[in-house]
Amino acid sequence: MPANLLNFSRYFKKNSSVGEQTVSTGDNPAVSSPPPPIPSATPPPNQSGTQNTPSSLGIDMAKRAGMDLLSRLTQRSNQSLILAAGKSKELKLQYIDTEHVLWGLLHDATIYQLVSECGAIPTEIKAALEKNFKQGNFSGTPQFSPRVKRVLELSLSAARMLGYEFISPEHILLALSHEGEGVAARTLVQFKLTQEVLNQKITGKKETEKEEGKTKVSTLEQFTEDLTAKAVRGELDPVVGRAAEIERVIHILSRRTKNNPCLIGDAGVGKTAIVEGLALRIARGDVPETLLHKKILSLDLMSLIAGASHRGEFEERLKNLIKEIKASSGSIILFIDELHNMVGAGSGSEGTMDASNILKPALARGELQTIGTTTITEYRKYIEKDPALERRFQPVLVPEPTIDAAIEMLTALRDKYEAFHRVKITDEAIEAAVKLSQRYIGDRFLPDKAVDLIDEAAAAIRLPSISLPEEIKSGEDRLKRLTNEKTEAEKIGDRIKLETTEREIKELEGTLKNLKEQYQAKKSTTTNVVGPDIIAEIVSRWTNIPIKRLTETESTKLIKLEETIHKRLINQDEAVSAVSEAVRRGRAGLKSNKRPIGSFIFMGPTGVGKTELAKALAEILFGTEDVIIRLDMTEYMEKHEVAKLIGAPPGYVGYEEGGQLTEAVRRHPYSVVLFDEIEKAHPDVFNILIQLLDDGRLTDNKGHTISFKNTIVICTSNLGSGIIQEEMLKEQELKDKSQGLEIKSDTKESQRFATYAISPTGREIITLGEKYWEKDQKSTTWKQDFLSEYFAGAKTDGDFPIFGFDTHLIAADGSEMITSGNRFWFRTSTTAKEWQQGELIEKSRDYIVINASPDAPKEQLPTDKYDTHSLSPANVEMITKGDRFWKRENLQTKDWITGALSEYFLGSTLKFQTATKDASQKLKDDSKKKESSLIQQRTDDNDKAKMISFPTEKWDVHFFKPGGEELIIAGGFYFLRKYPTDKEWITGTVRELFATATVEPGKELLPLGETDKKREEDAEDNDSFTRIAERLMEELRKFFRPELLNRFDEIVVFRPLTAKHMREIVDLQLNNLRKLLVEQNIGIAVTDSAKDFLAKAGYDPIFGARPLRRALQRMVENQISSLLIEAKVTTGDTINIDYNGEELTFTVEKFEKKKVEVPKEEAKPEETVQEINTEPQVQSSTPEQPTPLQAVPPLQSPQPTESKPVNPLEPYFAQGATMPTEENPPVSPTNGQPSSSVVTVS
Repeated sequence: MPANLLNFSRYFKKNSSVGEQTVSTGDNPAVSSPPPPIPSATPPPNQSGTQNTPSSLGIDMAKRAGMDLLSRLTQRSNQSLILAAGKSKELKLQYIDTEHVLWGLLHDATIYQLVSECGAIPTEIKAALEKNFKQGNFSGTPQFSPRVKRVLELSLSAARMLGYEFISPEHILLALSHEGEGVAARTLVQFKLTQEVLNQKITGKKETEKEEGKTKVSTLEQFTEDLTAKAVRGELDPVVGRAAEIERVIHILSRRTKNNPCLIGDAGVGKTAIVEGLALRIARGDVPETLLHKKILSLDLMSLIAGASHRGEFEERLKNLIKEIKASSGSIILFIDELHNMVGAGSGSEGTMDASNILKPALARGELQTIGTTTITEYRKYIEKDPALERRFQPVLVPEPTIDAAIEMLTALRDKYEAFHRVKITDEAIEAAVKLSQRYIGDRFLPDKAVDLIDEAAAAIRLPSISLPEEIKSGEDRLKRLTNEKTEAEKIGDRIKLETTEREIKELEGTLKNLKEQYQAKKSTTTNVVGPDIIAEIVSRWTNIPIKRLTETESTKLIKLEETIHKRLINQDEAVSAVSEAVRRGRAGLKSNKRPIGSFIFMGPTGVGKTELAKALAEILFGTEDVIIRLDMTEYMEKHEVAKLIGAPPGYVGYEEGGQLTEAVRRHPYSVVLFDEIEKAHPDVFNILIQLLDDGRLTDNKGHTISFKNTIVICTSNLGSGIIQEEMLKEQELKDKSQGLEIKSDTKESQRFATYAISPTGREIITLGEKYWEKDQKSTTWKQDFLSEYFAGAKTDGDFPIFGFDTHLIAADGSEMITSGNRFWFRTSTTAKEWQQGELIEKSRDYIVINASPDAPKEQLPTDKYDTHSLSPANVEMITKGDRFWKRENLQTKDWITGALSEYFLGSTLKFQTATKDASQKLKDDSKKKESSLIQQRTDDNDKAKMISFPTEKWDVHFFKPGGEELIIAGGFYFLRKYPTDKEWITGTVRELFATATVEPGKELLPLGETDKKREEDAEDNDSFTRIAERLMEELRKFFRPELLNRFDEIVVFRPLTAKHMREIVDLQLNNLRKLLVEQNIGIAVTDSAKDFLAKAGYDPIFGARPLRRALQRMVENQISSLLIEAKVTTGDTINIDYNGEELTFTVEKFEKKKVEVPKEEAKPEETVQEINTEPQVQSSTPEQPTPLQAVPPLQSPQPTESKPVNPLEPYFAQGATMPTEENPPVSPTNGQPSSSVVTVS
């Protein structure tokens, strides 16, 4: 392959820019002077004796990163890599790896001879390499693998150590052996071509000659490091994106006076990198003539101070340093990193001068030229305080790079990190590192934090692949044990043990050798890739902010967040929904970058769950409610206490401790911040909140910027508590006058209608059980009657389904069909008197379901019952049952198709329909009640939002209206689309569908699934809540300034708790008590009547749930504690709590064990006595409660042999023991009475 046809830039990943990396290209070498002569061990690269960069490598270095290596290849090296690339392309591989490079090197005559002189046969090496070659299917241009990039870096270092500026094949061969991991390195070791052998053969005695030629070390060599020399050796990282700053430094260095630049910028923005970039330019000669022959020496101040124990020794070292710099005639530029350390350095005892004062005279006279770097804070603190020192330096501000510039910088560094970690770093990973670090790591600066992310991510993904597998580790441990056993056997002379051990050791060594070879082969051919996912994971580890990709478990938890919160919080759907939506927005990455995830004000009566919601949210998100950042505003009522939030100012007590709010958020950036009872805080706290809510950040007393962008800010308020009490008292008086207080454990609701049909003339018919409701198209009033009247005057061969329909179908031609169970009734029109009837199996006899599986009877047409039956105006017939549907395209065909209900909605979208105005929504028309209407609207939307998907389990009603509209009703919601081909469905509640419906006086209401009483109560509650919300909002606007209220995402008014809610809270409180008793292995069971009594006793509409907590403590906990202290309840017992109409009763079910002898013919010799529980396991009266004796494992007994009904408690009794019944209760062994002791407590 001709050399001029190959451009090696294709084999490197494209980078956007490398900024200052420009090298001479073309046929000339990259340095102006020819390289030193090649020793005999390394033949000259060409006949002319000069090392020219091949023309094939003429590439624009300003557009490629890592290409400086390729510009330093000799023609022989170039030809070897051409062969390696060709072989990789021939094998259709994505990467050019070390084995391909070694294969190419073996085609070089000098390498061939060198390998032969080392005692190896090159053809055998080549054959071994070809045996390891793998065939791929990559069609593009292969790229150099990270291992090859590392080899090229090592080869350049090897060349420069030997005094050469260009890379010969010998240097690449030496680097291949030094790399140690690739297939090439293992192959060289296999043929005894170790690193030592090749190093001795290629380098000869050059190292010894260097050692002999060493002279006395000067002060400059001892305390400084030559950055220009490192740049020539290629040891510095490329610098991009800082061309303007480097040009500014060059301008200052070229001045006659005050030519000492001082780079000032935040830590990590790249101040030192700018100096290294200048060194790279000097090494390449890309600087003005005044700087062309200068060197940049980096001062190691710590080494200068270290060991200077005697007085004046430090000054002497520094004076000698300055003296040697003066002797260089201005060819040295001294680089002082962290310049502020010079102030005060060395002035440890009286009479000594610090380093800055020693440098001042030399700087003033221009005898010393320096470059300094420091941060803005340190410059202000140390340099500006000394005007004489400050005026000697010319400041150069180094800003933090933009995101695009930082991406360019990381792209330029990619090859270095790929070569070091031997991984592949994708463009997406670089972009993610920059953007995620900028977004979530606020206390550090680009590009440093992004580079650290890439570095750690590469290490994290590399380490598992180079760690020894567990089977090798366990094998080596076993080998050590066997070796110790062998030594022990030799000592005691146990020949049998010795032979056995030696055989096991030999077998194990062989196994370990094979395993290690497999591991090395896998490691040498595996290229790990650093992608954006691992970057996100590293950021999550650093910040504790969950930004990595959602797992399936976490997604489920977020989707069901409202349901999870409601396990702890009763009612308050609006608040729970608002907070849950904010959490989902933040976790999905849709939140604003400049504001908290969500900010809320919770208002409402006391004791309704405002603070509890914040605690529940913290527990669900973080596993414990202790991580919530809770600030009680009663502690910040005075003006001077406001400083505690962000930290005391300098000079005050607590300055070093930081702020209570800012420090907590700095340590836990992803958290819930709760300002409890915000109205009690001093008004200055509100000024801090304005900045927090608007910008998502606060500045503490030390000047640190704390980000609140990943917090949820919640403020609770009891403003207007007097108004709430007034409204609640009025409402309570009205209820007491009308009906008194009633609390029931189960409110019976009416059933929802069974069928719903519309005729071509617009007549609507609803049925439920033996009744039906109907109305004409022009009427809004429904008439109600019995189904027996519906069939009055009709004729049929059998009975009519007067006790209820399963389906009711009225077709577009007026024909009517009814099904009930496995039978159907049909008439040709809604006015016909003659009905035909038959069985569904007869109707389906000739039909075929063409896509049904033969072994899936569930997919065949149902013949026992239909859930819905419909016919569109286009005569498309549909049947549903359970979660499946059956459809045929017209009435003439006998072919049906079937599918799951979920398939029926594929590609469809769902849209909530604005409800028709009814009595409960008329408040929305009042312009004076705008804010309360928004709260009411949110309540309605939350009710709708509970239905989050299409009905895929069962349909209650399905039919087509005469105009073609399709309607489905399921689970209290309707789904409507305009045409059967539309993909957009409109949904809403059944109540909204019949919002304007009225019924004839004296007739039953439409069966919409709720009672009239419940509807009236809901309407009354909504009216009361609307009035309270209105007045609370007025109070809120009076108390808080508009600019503060306007910055909150949402103001949520909590609803007062009703009697029904108290019943649910009783269950929550009893569950907490049950957990405490279970820890003592004591069970508790409470009847519904007892719960109702507790709910009634603890209900106070003004004070919320707290009176209930006190009632439970007084009536239940006090009595149980007495029973425990009096030892009437012991481990394993169960406490049954009931209500007898006047007071609570506490019954203790004693847990006792009895020894019963097992029959001899069934007992085992070692099991003659067996302990069993002679007491039945007491079941709780409510199904959701756990078994009271759950901590006591039940003992099993032999299963009965006869097929007779088995008592569920029978396994708990031994054979021959009498089971307790009503006639034979359990008897205590002490007194012959039933083992339950009854204690009645008021």
